Amino acid sequence: MGRIKPRWFRRNLQTALRVLPVTVLTGARQTGKTTLTQAIEPARAYFTLDDVGVLDQAERNPDSLLATRPVILDEVQRAPQILLAVKRAVDTQRRAGDFTLTGSANLLLMKHVSDTLAGRAIYLELRPFCPTEWQERKDTLLPLERLFAPDFDWREWPDEPGDWPTWLLRGGFPPALQIDSETDRGLWFAAYVQTYLERDLHQLSAVSSLPDFQRVMMLAAQRTGKLLNQADLARDAALSHPTTHRYLNLLETGCLVTRIRPVVANPSVAFIKAPKLFWTDLVLQPGLLGSSCPPTPRNAWMRVFGWSKPCFRLWTRGVPSIHNGASCIFGATVRGTKSISFWKKPASS
Repeated sequence: MGRIKPRWFRRNLQTALRVLPVTVLTGARQTGKTTLTQAIEPARAYFTLDDVGVLDQAERNPDSLLATRPVILDEVQRAPQILLAVKRAVDTQRRAGDFTLTGSANLLLMKHVSDTLAGRAIYLELRPFCPTEWQERKDTLLPLERLFAPDFDWREWPDEPGDWPTWLLRGGFPPALQIDSETDRGLWFAAYVQTYLERDLHQLSAVSSLPDFQRVMMLAAQRTGKLLNQADLARDAALSHPTTHRYLNLLETGCLVTRIRPVVANPSVAFIKAPKLFWTDLVLQPGLLGSSCPPTPRNAWMRVFGWSKPCFRLWTRGVPSIHNGASCIFGATVRGTKSISFWKKPASS
């Protein structure tokens, strides 16, 4: 087994374990959730619900899985009813850091979640690697941290060396980053999308027509970084608006897309009310659009994607490591003709 890459998000997880009895770490598959949680406390008991026997135990006798503390329960979205057992265990004996739950779906967006563990749990999301994070560059977060300083001057922003277009378009999933060939890496991402459609999707909800869902994914991939008009998307997919809305919710529940809300002073009179749509990882999109070759600085993908997507990737990896609980928003000109970009705003401000 190779050396484990350090994650910027590690201190967020460590802080959560010191404060609350339950820490829920979600994120898309293959982002390194299990590796990170086990690296922090290797001696902690570990059970994965991908194991059929453990899954059966979680469904029939969930309290028995919680008898050993502290414990990591992996892939909890497969048996969301276990949250009630976690609630009972916490109420019986409350102690910070006892339960770490990981999952490949946002539990707060799942319909069948029996309890949100309000007041007992914190919910965190681990995203794929950022290029400088994978390179283990020192002091990478300092420029981002300066953005929140009262005396910040944009002229202080440092120049970053390196082949950024190539790095940004390699993706951020650890297994893919370890593949040198662009063609082989493209096949990995195509297989990732196929696995999601054939396995993970069915764990979240029953989808009557897989081709319809895949068509929505393809059309959503074409709209990344743009204002999301669900009515137009539904029309292009030849589906009803409620069905399209449900499919987008499933993509967000599976941590594959993020909808960024605009910042407005008065929502009732806002010029821009639609969110922007971004995919968790930039190079998932070619696989969705039918290409096995990932984007490169030399082909048309770079022109299609634009630079807001790589910037979104950098911000959503770096800033949460500085300000836990920050929310991502974007602004627009008064007439809504140009986007002012997006930034992170600490939840407390």
